[in-house]
Amino acid sequence: MKITAKVRNGFIELLVFFIGICSLLFVSNEVLRKKEGKGVDMVRSFYRLEPESIDVLVLGSSHAYYGFQPNQLWEEHGITSYVLGSPSQTMICSYYLLKEALKYQKPKVVLLEGYYFRSGEVFVFEERLRPVTDNIRTFEYKRDLIEMAFPDAGWKEKLPYYVPFLLYHSRWKEIKKYDFIQPDYYKGALVRFGESPHETPAPPSEELEEIPETAIEYFEKIQDLCRDNNIELVVFKTPITDANGDELEWYLETTGLNNSVAVYLDKQNIPFLPMQNDIDIDYAHDFNDYGHLNFTGQKKATEYLGNWLTAHYDLPSHKEDPAYRSWEKDHEDFLQFLQERRKLVGLDDSDV
Repeated sequence: MKITAKVRNGFIELLVFFIGICSLLFVSNEVLRKKEGKGVDMVRSFYRLEPESIDVLVLGSSHAYYGFQPNQLWEEHGITSYVLGSPSQTMICSYYLLKEALKYQKPKVVLLEGYYFRSGEVFVFEERLRPVTDNIRTFEYKRDLIEMAFPDAGWKEKLPYYVPFLLYHSRWKEIKKYDFIQPDYYKGALVRFGESPHETPAPPSEELEEIPETAIEYFEKIQDLCRDNNIELVVFKTPITDANGDELEWYLETTGLNNSVAVYLDKQNIPFLPMQNDIDIDYAHDFNDYGHLNFTGQKKATEYLGNWLTAHYDLPSHKEDPAYRSWEKDHEDFLQFLQERRKLVGLDDSDV
């Protein structure tokens, strides 16, 4: 059967229309989807990195992206790093994000922030699962997370997790500049200059808190991934306070969990850096809130981690390597960002 010019042209027009609709949907989804950290956009920005350019990959919850600063690690050691964090990132989400990351990067070290050894769930709060499921590209991993999170939900309930536009289509009323432009210099980390003054907290718990079996199961999956890819795995835990006694129960539970994690990781021969008493934290000035470091606390934690990493692993500086010039440019842009923020919040030069 001979295809006439009219039929052929009609088919081409239909194809162009379909491609146009798909392109419009993609662009709309990119603009309207929620960006974590007001443009830091931890998971999605990861895909803009040059392939196989990362020495150190950081995984974890808000404690990771409040507590580690990749630009500082570059400045002090010439080491490339990225914080592939998300709010309340559970061990299950960390595992899938690591699987995804290894499709694009070959880090020498994975730094896992250990706060969510406390949970064996897929997610703690539904809205904090979305930064992972909305942005992870590999359909298989996205599907696995969604099916694990909502095993009894019907396809209508699950569909917005596969097509985020269905959830965010009405967000056009609140879009900001950072919905269109996400700078490359953040490298997944937040910068917060606010201060939440605290007194020196109570002594850490000496008890052992139970680690959920599922958290251990997925940590060991992370461990296997690292072993299979010749990656060094290190667990760290950023300092916390007891909020001047208001959060004493949480503080004792968290430090008790640290004790259990230390015992468990010692048996696994995995380094653990709890940091609660290992860095010179000023509890009156180094916290953004009772559980998260601000920029001055972040600098102290990053200095400690950077020195520890270079003392234990072969991580040469890339500062003189022309292939890494973009990292120096991003660092310069980051310093400019700090100066602008300093003017806004009234900090002196010693705070930047």
